Amino acid sequence: MFQIAGKDNIRPQSAMWQTMLMAAGIKNTDVVYINGHVTADGGVKMSKTIGNVIDPSEVVKKYGVDAFRYFVIRHLSNHEDST
Repeated sequence: MFQIAGKDNIRPQSAMWQTMLMAAGIKNTDVVYINGHVTADGGVKMSKTIGNVIDPSEVVKKYGVDAFRYFVIRHLSNHEDST
């Protein structure tokens, strides 16, 4: 089993998730994958609070789920920030 977590809150997310798994009697994760931030112009992190995000459901409505999946896999880094 694996877990995907954001780099900005890896410690609390990982600790809480492992605790929930143990409480449910489920095996803990073997690997934690850390994803980078998607950044806007100037390297600013995309954030709902800042208001500079793109709604993925709107992208899927316009271009379709396969195109969105391809874009994410092709253009976003697993380990570093992506613009």
